[in-house]
Amino acid sequence: MERRRLVPDLRIGAEDRGAAYQFTEIRQVVASDSLVFVLSAEVSDIRVFDRRGQLVRTIGRRGGGPGEFGEVSAIGLHGDTLWTIDNGLRRISYFATTGALLSASRLPALSADLGRADQRYFAYPMAVLRDGSLLGFGGTSAQAIATGQVTATPLLHLANAAAPSDTIGWVPIVNEQMTLRWRGGMIYRIQPFSDAPLTASAPGAGMLFIAQRFAHNGVGAPAVRIIALRVNGDTAWTRQLPYVPRRLDAHLVDSVRSSLVRAMSQRIGAADVERALFVPEFATPISAILAGEDGTLWIAWEGTGDATRFTVLGADGVPVAEVTAPAETRLRSVGHGIAWGEALDENDVPSLVRFQVIAGQ
Repeated sequence: MERRRLVPDLRIGAEDRGAAYQFTEIRQVVASDSLVFVLSAEVSDIRVFDRRGQLVRTIGRRGGGPGEFGEVSAIGLHGDTLWTIDNGLRRISYFATTGALLSASRLPALSADLGRADQRYFAYPMAVLRDGSLLGFGGTSAQAIATGQVTATPLLHLANAAAPSDTIGWVPIVNEQMTLRWRGGMIYRIQPFSDAPLTASAPGAGMLFIAQRFAHNGVGAPAVRIIALRVNGDTAWTRQLPYVPRRLDAHLVDSVRSSLVRAMSQRIGAADVERALFVPEFATPISAILAGEDGTLWIAWEGTGDATRFTVLGADGVPVAEVTAPAETRLRSVGHGIAWGEALDENDVPSLVRFQVIAGQ
């Protein structure tokens, strides 16, 4: 398998260039041949940069009118059309890359009964396919998970914005959420050492990926299992990736546990926090998966060094490369020999970095 590495050749993010070039958290990046579109946490618009890193325009702004955004959860490109999914306004909008609004469609409002026995799931779109149909998942309430009503969530193909036409598959949510009970009710937190499966979508290819990354329990040969699903629910391929298990750092566990106990001390005792915290003997093997624009799937392995190791699977599920990236970089977009990532400096201030993917270690 070929060894590759990421070499930076462009950085966007400088305090002396104004607010448009500053980020607090980069959530998603999509790129065309000439432009890169950036969805970040601190603003309500989408920033558009050219391949030299110069700001070209912004698309949208906060508000409820046409072309405005409430809470954008996903963006993507099909040709020269940018799509956005806004779960705040329950709306999907389509823009030309020039920023002009082309069209919009409504999503149904969230049900007040979400999570009850007769209303356990609600369709949340997460990607727009080329034919206008949607990929999504069945969201539910934290209470439904805590009470055991829901132990898995469906992956959905939505023929339109109103109703699912097919259930593509199911994703177990065991060890995903910790539930802390006290006299006044319940508090929900994401498990810090969760080994719940990860998902990624490739809307251009009409594919969904599930990564089963359960922490090794000491039995059998440890492996991560990747499942590629077509939108009709058929399995395109599966792949087992063996790995050497690494024991979870006891000092890290103690630090996380102590932080939780301090944060909850006014409501919940240390023993209750201990019971709710999922602490496997071995660390979860992978931290993220990212579907590439070229049909590849990038799998980020957990590590403790100064680099992150990725296994890259081709469109047929066969491993094609091992790639190393700086540990402080979180990849947001990959494909065709280019990667875009969020890189943190020594003060944890992020910038957007373009990398060339080149041969060699």
